[in-house]
Amino acid sequence: MKREDWGFERPAKMLLAAAKGKMKHHDSRLKWYQTQMRAFVKTLKKRGLELRNDLPQALMTVYGSTKYTATGGSTGHTGSTGSMLGYSGISGYSGTGMIGYDGKGQIMIEDALTKKLNELNAGLRRHIEALREFDQWVAILSECGEESFTLDKNDWAFFFHEV
Repeated sequence: MKREDWGFERPAKMLLAAAKGKMKHHDSRLKWYQTQMRAFVKTLKKRGLELRNDLPQALMTVYGSTKYTATGGSTGHTGSTGSMLGYSGISGYSGTGMIGYDGKGQIMIEDALTKKLNELNAGLRRHIEALREFDQWVAILSECGEESFTLDKNDWAFFFHEV
């Protein structure tokens, strides 16, 4: 039998426990990124810079839910990245590192700062998305009782692979 044809029988309760474990992991990673973003905002303020970031609005647009936000963390908590981190959102921030260009002059921001902001935003989004996905699986699997499911290797990796 080829590996592609293998199936792994797993009870819903085992998948539920795995999904909850994944949620716990992504919740802790989200909290880490929130802490890093707060520190980053403080660094910018010390340099006399203001961060304007549409992260909360972008998350609502992309994910269409307020259950998990950049400040939400665990199930049921909502919040605004701007209010929690001490900055407000604006539209039009492009992340190019250029602020206030009016055709006469420009202020260039270190590429490292722009790169850090983009990395933090990507991490926040990634873990929020994962939390939402595993939250859905927890809801589904909680209703499955004693059922069992046959998993292929990708299914198994989704639930049980260490991140």
